[in-house]
Amino acid sequence: MKICLPTDDRMHLARRTGRAREFAVYSIENGIVKHTEYLRNDHPPDDRLTPHQHAPDRGHRHSHSELVRQMKGVDAFLVSHLGRHFKEEIETAGIPYHLVKGFVLEEIVQQFCESEQCK
Repeated sequence: MKICLPTDDRMHLARRTGRAREFAVYSIENGIVKHTEYLRNDHPPDDRLTPHQHAPDRGHRHSHSELVRQMKGVDAFLVSHLGRHFKEEIETAGIPYHLVKGFVLEEIVQQFCESEQCK
C-alpha cells in the first residue's frame, strides 16, 4: 500500500496541500513502513508565479495535473484540507483522499494504518 501526504519539512503535514514543498509517499507492507520517497511539488505558489501565470484567487484555474500524474499508484492521499481544483483532479484520477487531523507525518500514517489495516 502507498500513502501520500503533503509536507514542507518531511516531518509535519503541510496545511496548504497544493503549496506543499513535497509529498511524502510511504510504501507500507503488513502495517510497516518499508520505504519513503518524496515527490517535489513544482506547482508554484503565488509568490513564485511568472508574469504569464495567474494566481488562482484571480479567477484563473490552475492545474495540479503533473503532481497528480506522479501520484498514480497511490492508494490513499491524506490531507488536512484539499482545495476544489486539486480535489477534482484527485477524484478524476481515481486517487482516494482522506481528511485527517494531526501534524506529525509518522503519527498520521500510524493512525491511518491502524484504522484502515494497511497491507
